[in-house]
Amino acid sequence: GTHRVSPWLVDCLRIAREITGLSDGAWCATMLPLVRLWRQAARDGAEPTTQALTAALATCAPDAWDLDGDSLQVHAPDLAFDLGGLAKGFAVDLVVAGLRSRGIDDLLVQVGGETACHGRSSSGDPHRIGIPHPDDPDGSWNAVLSDPGTGLCGSTSGDYRQGVVVAGETHHHVIDPRTGRAAASRISSVTCVFTGLGRNAFADGLSTAATVIGVQGLSVLRAATGCEGCTLRRDPQRGMLATVTPGWDALLADDRTG
Repeated sequence: GTHRVSPWLVDCLRIAREITGLSDGAWCATMLPLVRLWRQAARDGAEPTTQALTAALATCAPDAWDLDGDSLQVHAPDLAFDLGGLAKGFAVDLVVAGLRSRGIDDLLVQVGGETACHGRSSSGDPHRIGIPHPDDPDGSWNAVLSDPGTGLCGSTSGDYRQGVVVAGETHHHVIDPRTGRAAASRISSVTCVFTGLGRNAFADGLSTAATVIGVQGLSVLRAATGCEGCTLRRDPQRGMLATVTPGWDALLADDRTG
């Protein structure tokens, strides 16, 4: 049927549609049936059947819904939205907009792996964003980003949180909507950043999509959006390896371990 939705939900769905297109379907907003399926699998101790995956995948088709102004048209009876891949970033954008509207220019806002900063901290130093180390999420990878003076939006998606354990095997919490299964890219962490403010929701979705695409994900998405980023992956022989976009180093703080 057709449903009238709120302005904030309209904005989220427009961003979701754009990310789905840019990533060639590596992320979509209607994966709740798949998420529920894997949560049930964790409780049952057995992976979903092919039949169950096929049925859930049918609701993730790009033509399962349309948006016209504030009207949402739903074409699949079991369609269900899961905006977890961009809602936290969207919340950061709203908080930042609220602070800026009140004349606050020195700020740092963080919700999970989504962070925005602008200006300087109480010590007078530019605000900085640390990238979590996949093997020690409460510590930083040797990359600390500094506000270049325009503000900074950053999102990190990693395999070290919220894993789904089925029959003793841990699966990535990020699901590939093209297969219905956990992301198979073996990426430990993806960080997407934009200079300026107001693009955390976009960065949130892009980092998730890049996790699904794999090592080349950031390059593909950077070409389309201009984002900068860093991909971390484990190599059996060489340990943790980093792949960065051309503009990444320019955003690094002078003190990269602070």
